[in-house]
Amino acid sequence: TALIGTNALVNTKLSADDFVFVASSGADALYPQLKVFVEHLSDYVKADSILSVSSYVFVGEGSEAAPYIIVNTFDMENLSKLVELGITFEDKYFRVKSDISEINLIYGVNFKPIGNDANHFEGIFDGTGTTFIVNISSLENNQGLFGVLGRFGRVQNLAVAGIVSGHSNVGAIVGKNLGQISNVYSTASITGQDNMGSIAGSNEGLIDNIY
Repeated sequence: TALIGTNALVNTKLSADDFVFVASSGADALYPQLKVFVEHLSDYVKADSILSVSSYVFVGEGSEAAPYIIVNTFDMENLSKLVELGITFEDKYFRVKSDISEINLIYGVNFKPIGNDANHFEGIFDGTGTTFIVNISSLENNQGLFGVLGRFGRVQNLAVAGIVSGHSNVGAIVGKNLGQISNVYSTASITGQDNMGSIAGSNEGLIDNIY
């Protein structure tokens, strides 16, 4: 995702004089397009150019066999934004790339918890042992790496370090859990007014093998 949409402006040396950068819209994304094709007189060339650079914000298919792959902070930020837009990812699988040990969500992104009361995260997220470093400071409810994990959602195999603060339902892994959490741990500092926990602030689901 560092090379798609307007992210490519920051992460590449491509020039806006030669390329067109289009911000991602929902789950759809475009790689930079050469201006010569974007501004071509032929509608066929324009359409073919769009098709050739069209992509999805995540690598993978979202299936159990070919899950969406999380590789960096941009992927986590995109996931948060998409769930906020109402894409819950029910029955979709996510997995952090196996050679990544840490993802820092403090610098370079404006990370918000994944899922809220209106739009729960309903997917299956496998952190493959990755530690997520956060600095979440809010006066709102449902604060954590995941804000609200829905009843179909699962989060597993990850850790959270850093700081999480909010009002009610404050936890390092999940603010409000309605789904399943397993094989996780936290070293994060947790502060809030009501319903706080090192793993989940509020739990109406299943939590297993935490430490």
